[in-house]
Amino acid sequence: MTPAEKRYFKMHFAQQRNALTVLYDVLNDLETYDENHLKTLLAENIAAKLKVYKVRLYERILKSLTTYHSKKSIQSRIRLGLEEVDILMSKQLYDLAADHLQKIKLLGEQYEEFTYLLDIAYIEFRLLNISMDRVGLSKEPLFSDMSLYLKMLNQQVNMSQLGHQLIDFQKTNYFKAISPEQVQWLERTLNKKLPELSGDNISFKAQLSRNIIRTVIFQFLKQKDLEFEARQNNVALFEEHTQFRESLTFNYLAVLRNYMNFCLNNNKFDEVKSTITKAKEFIKNKTPHEEPQLIYFYFSELRMYYEECKYDLILKNFGEDIEKFARKNKIIGERITVISIVYLVLAALFEGKHHQAQYYLRLLNEAEEGVKEYFNEFFILLELISHFEANDFYSLSKQIQRVRRKHQIPKDPINFFQSMVNWLDRLKKYPDQKAIIAKEMKLECNTKFSEDQTMSSFTHYHLNNWCNALINGTSLREELIKQLSGKN
Repeated sequence: MTPAEKRYFKMHFAQQRNALTVLYDVLNDLETYDENHLKTLLAENIAAKLKVYKVRLYERILKSLTTYHSKKSIQSRIRLGLEEVDILMSKQLYDLAADHLQKIKLLGEQYEEFTYLLDIAYIEFRLLNISMDRVGLSKEPLFSDMSLYLKMLNQQVNMSQLGHQLIDFQKTNYFKAISPEQVQWLERTLNKKLPELSGDNISFKAQLSRNIIRTVIFQFLKQKDLEFEARQNNVALFEEHTQFRESLTFNYLAVLRNYMNFCLNNNKFDEVKSTITKAKEFIKNKTPHEEPQLIYFYFSELRMYYEECKYDLILKNFGEDIEKFARKNKIIGERITVISIVYLVLAALFEGKHHQAQYYLRLLNEAEEGVKEYFNEFFILLELISHFEANDFYSLSKQIQRVRRKHQIPKDPINFFQSMVNWLDRLKKYPDQKAIIAKEMKLECNTKFSEDQTMSSFTHYHLNNWCNALINGTSLREELIKQLSGKN
């Protein structure tokens, strides 16, 4: 529970001191849940019936959260509105019920909540039959409304079904080349299976689904111009229908993220910057509960500045902010946060701020186990290179000894990680021969381990330029600027 949710519970559902509020207070003070320890903190009569009290407390907290969050989403406002209509009808206040129902109907139409609108039409039928002021009125308009709702709901369902077929296709084929038969299936889907949406009554959600389908197909067919146009259209849809940015917050931010990532991968940095600004303002002003999603936009800023060789700007603008933000939102160990911290490590390394690099490397130890396991070899090599670049040969020697013991590095390596540990050991022993060693290192890695996962990470972050820096007697920063300035 958030602090605000806890305050609400204490004010409205836990004012009286009793067994449930005692249990809540004790649980709230625990850092980790341990039932045996919990019982020692409770009175004997509460501890003896702990299972019963936990169920009752759970139900009360759930009721508190439901009340606290009531009418905070469009769906919640409609559901509670329908319950209020039921109460008014049970009190035979039919005019008030009809007025209230009309407001809910307009809300449902505005946000395309067609499943609720079908329920609303049914309640309108009931009102026409039981309200003396309405008996005898034509029901034909209600049939017209229901037909329209069903038509637009059908649009949404058909597009959603086709969209999920494409999502399943994307999941199974994202990291491999597609066959000629699959290309034909994608083209057939685009040209024949994907229905046009025309006329006056077109569902926004159906339009969005259709456009996302086109985006995925263009992505697989490598039609970048059409993919870029489709992603722009996704953003434009939300800009045109602003009410859906409120009701479909997650979808809107996902559309912005996907558009931003496409622009980032294609060096459209002006579009990246404007999208990041738009997302930050939206979250700050409209949906503070979506604040954890800002990490994706922070990450894109970091990567953009990294590709622009603005390492000093990364450290100045993001160094403390990323850590504070990640701890506040409890995402310090998640994959996207870890990758963001990697950019901080590299920026510090390139700027020669080795103490900062070591500090951010220690932060990476807080990553979730699955993430740490995936990046473990890369992190170790980063730390070794950091020690070498800082001329801290004592720490480098100690760390290599630990790595050799733990990972049993052979003299004849079978992967990039083992090879790099051996080469770093040689660089430590013979730093005056670094150019010769680096040439041999570069040749071996490119010949033997070009498909290795850890080497792919090195290439992704442009650390493959480290060999060039050693060979040319320049800094890694200079080599990166030389490469990336030409690229951008």
